[in-house]
Amino acid sequence: MKKPNAFQAVLAPALLFGLLGIAQAGTCLPPCDVEGTLPEIRLLDTGTDQDWEIEATSFGFEIDQNGGVNGTSPFQIEPGAGSDQLVLDDVNNVGINTDAPQSSHELEVAGNAGTGDTFAAIAVSPGGPTDDSARISVNDFSDTFNIGVRTGSGGYNSPVAIHLNAGNNKLTMESGGRVGIGGLTIQQINTAATLHVEGSGDVSGNLFLDSTGLDDWLIDPGNSGLWFRNGNATSSPAPVKFGNDTPTDSLVVEDTSGDVGVGLSSPVADLHVRGEGVGAAEEVLWLESAVPPRMMLRNSSTGKNWRAGMNAGNHLILTANGTGKTEARFARNGNLKIAGNLTQGSDRNNKEGIEPVDNASVLEAVAELPISIWEYKEQDGVKHLGPMAQDFHAAFGLGNDPKGISSIDTGGVALAAIKGLNEVGQSRDKVIEILKAENEELTARLTMLENLVNKLTAKEVVMNQ
Repeated sequence: MKKPNAFQAVLAPALLFGLLGIAQAGTCLPPCDVEGTLPEIRLLDTGTDQDWEIEATSFGFEIDQNGGVNGTSPFQIEPGAGSDQLVLDDVNNVGINTDAPQSSHELEVAGNAGTGDTFAAIAVSPGGPTDDSARISVNDFSDTFNIGVRTGSGGYNSPVAIHLNAGNNKLTMESGGRVGIGGLTIQQINTAATLHVEGSGDVSGNLFLDSTGLDDWLIDPGNSGLWFRNGNATSSPAPVKFGNDTPTDSLVVEDTSGDVGVGLSSPVADLHVRGEGVGAAEEVLWLESAVPPRMMLRNSSTGKNWRAGMNAGNHLILTANGTGKTEARFARNGNLKIAGNLTQGSDRNNKEGIEPVDNASVLEAVAELPISIWEYKEQDGVKHLGPMAQDFHAAFGLGNDPKGISSIDTGGVALAAIKGLNEVGQSRDKVIEILKAENEELTARLTMLENLVNKLTAKEVVMNQ
């Protein structure tokens, strides 16, 4: 035997027994009419003093508990409701606005066809028809399933809308509250994610952020990585991109200081960049522009700036803001030009292995050092005078690069040679003084001899007279 549904189990016997009660009272035999201003059938439980009334009122057909006035009316059908507004079939399915609820649905709600939108809806109003309520509906015009809330004007907004052709599992939520979008089953939702978006076919798992009146942003996991696009299409410009094989800690923002780390997890500066450390050398920071790129260093408390970068001649320059000149220029050919003095460190406290110098030997080496006039290969026509670095290194063994000469070494050699030349001059001065003294002595002796000769000659003349 087929099991009756709730309505069949309660309402049908009540009607039957009520009519039987009337028949037993001698009023009529079923079927019969119950007439009156408010015709009703009353069912009374004498043991609990509870009663139910089935009645026809100005509001329609009602089933009331405890009289309806001070009790409740859990079931009511208004006048003019039409055919098949509520159907209970023989397999426990309930149909609203349909006479044939599908066997796979315990409750089926059909909309009213019309010239505009066709709705099939279930509304929930906790405080009555005028209270804020929620509505689950199907809109045939837009082919969407909607979950809506009542607005202040009596209409409904639909914060949730799903197209009827969306497909299976387009929006799922598992027991832990994790949400899947894009065709994921409960089991496929990643347990490490609160929101799991899955792409399918030619549509990737994009996340679109749309601000009315502002720029749109599209988070796009493309084939080559994760793109942050400024626009609403996968062809929109992407100011930020992370490649599929981007290593750990490629970009980190420290949670307390806001320091940014590139290539490390614990930055210690506003911008801290660490390279991969692969190979003999690597480009850790690269600045590029279609015009000469520059970088500004500014002291916000004093307002003073330094600018480092390239100029129109592709030289590296360093300028101080407000001076109107270039303080330093490092040319691509290796030339360095500065606007002021060059001071090299020579503090005694920073030196060790201090030894005296044989100035005469330095002077002798300078005398033997080849000195030439020459020009650099990349500076045609610009003449220079000086020794070759290899000759200078062989003569004095100074510096750590046999192909370069330190200006502090050339200055030291020049000073030592000058001192050596001074020592030679002083030695010669001593010899000259000695020779001068000897010459003066010889001159005096010669004068004495000349005087003696003159006297002897005079005596001889007198004696001969």
